[in-house]
Amino acid sequence: MKERLNSAEIKHHNKQFIYRTLLALGSSTKTEIAARTRLSIPTATQAIEELTAAGLIEETGYQASSGGRRAVSFRALRNARLSVGVDVSRNHLNLALVNLAGEVVASRRIRTAITPGPSFYEDIRGPLLDFLSEESVRLSSLAGLGVSLPGIISRDQTKLLYSHVLGLDRPLGLKPILPEAGIPVRFFNDATSACMAELYTGTAPSDFCFVFLGNSVGGAFVNDKKILPGYHERSGEIGHILIVPGGRKCYCGKCGHYDPYGSALLLSEPAGGQLSVFFRGLEEGNAEYAAIFDEYLQHLALLIYDLGVMTDTPVILGGYVAGYLTPYLDRLSGLVRDLNIFEGSDNMILLSHYQFEASAVGSARYFIEDFISSL
Repeated sequence: MKERLNSAEIKHHNKQFIYRTLLALGSSTKTEIAARTRLSIPTATQAIEELTAAGLIEETGYQASSGGRRAVSFRALRNARLSVGVDVSRNHLNLALVNLAGEVVASRRIRTAITPGPSFYEDIRGPLLDFLSEESVRLSSLAGLGVSLPGIISRDQTKLLYSHVLGLDRPLGLKPILPEAGIPVRFFNDATSACMAELYTGTAPSDFCFVFLGNSVGGAFVNDKKILPGYHERSGEIGHILIVPGGRKCYCGKCGHYDPYGSALLLSEPAGGQLSVFFRGLEEGNAEYAAIFDEYLQHLALLIYDLGVMTDTPVILGGYVAGYLTPYLDRLSGLVRDLNIFEGSDNMILLSHYQFEASAVGSARYFIEDFISSL
């Protein structure tokens, strides 16, 4: 039996609802907000007064009169709080600054070598502080710092247990990046972060499989808009699905896993480490690149078919490679269709909204959602 909310919980819920509504509308009057939320005008008025006192909304003036007293308009101050996400990979840092509306205010991709040694935290901290300074962000305005890492993170957030991408073969202790600022920090797996970004858009299906096509392949399974972590926080290790028995050796030591057939490195390494160069060459008719990509799509189609048979849910493709797949989506869908034994399975392949900065955005938006939920 569902528990009834008490008056304090109802007030808390209504204030969040009104604030999210105002974020979506841009600006509105108390009467319009009450009508949109189906709450009473006194309830809307009280919430607006509290949100104004908290510095989260402001008056924007009067609306044009239709004969009576002119109504006051209010708008949400979208940048009253910000959150920053850092996605760490072997050769890059991706940084994203996100506001209360979930908008990416600024982003940066910095090419730099990251190794899990004594300089690990300073390698992140220096570029992060430079980024925040360039964007004139006060540390006190940050709701939190999310850090996305390519590996398995302990449930208690104290260790990066393993990371093939970073060359980590023993646990690395995790600690705050900006301890002097007192900013909340949380660490996420990169594929989980990218999936979170997709969920936060509000337009994703309730149930789906998420495939992260990065320098290593990961993923997540979503049920009822919630990511399923698994008993050991290892659900969605899609890169280790066996697709070619006895095939190529995976970084884990086993053979035939999907990762050595789906890693972004398969495409970037022949092009000097640049995916953009590979796909530009592909468009220009590079025969070597075309042969590599044909095989890549064949194995990706096989993976998507397997996931579809197991879950009967859409598959959303994210990560670095997905950012370049739009021109090839029909071709990929055709390959999956050729494998499929079921009717009515078209339109089950989608591309992520955030294709190049998803992990940074997802880890940042975690704190935005947490802040709004605390109102």
